[in-house]
Amino acid sequence: MCGWGHFTRGMRDAYTFGNNTPTDTLRAWGDFVVASHAAFVPALLVALAHGVYDLLVLMIPMLVLSVCYHRTREKNAAVARVELCWNAVAFLYGLMQARVCPHRLLQAFELTCAGLVLATYVVCFYLMHMPAMYDFWHPIGMHVVPAVWILAVALKHECLWCGGTP
Repeated sequence: MCGWGHFTRGMRDAYTFGNNTPTDTLRAWGDFVVASHAAFVPALLVALAHGVYDLLVLMIPMLVLSVCYHRTREKNAAVARVELCWNAVAFLYGLMQARVCPHRLLQAFELTCAGLVLATYVVCFYLMHMPAMYDFWHPIGMHVVPAVWILAVALKHECLWCGGTP
């Protein structure tokens, strides 16, 4: 059983900034799997500017967990479990936002993003045994596509938890 010690040790190790050289236990900050998380930054800034605070509450912890998980080369099972649950909640939130989307074309775009994320999740489950393929496709389908999706939500939706349309 994984305890909090394993969880926090992995978090501490993942956020060590002193050494950017890849090792057997840590990916470099510039590794595409880690660096692709930067795609979320514009969406977070737009969400903050537009008052879509529920998006921030869901995405910031997800980013911290995801960076930790990938920085530790997908080895921290405790972080993986928490991240998977958090990602599921964030995905459901995205579907709730798509349900109340103000424009049909945008709704189609958001549902396409959701489909791409699901397809990537399934495919990457099998690609874990092919690191080069996983290291290319996972960041695109699980970091870049969701970042574009939440940017659309941040730009065109209201905060659901702040009195926006349920």
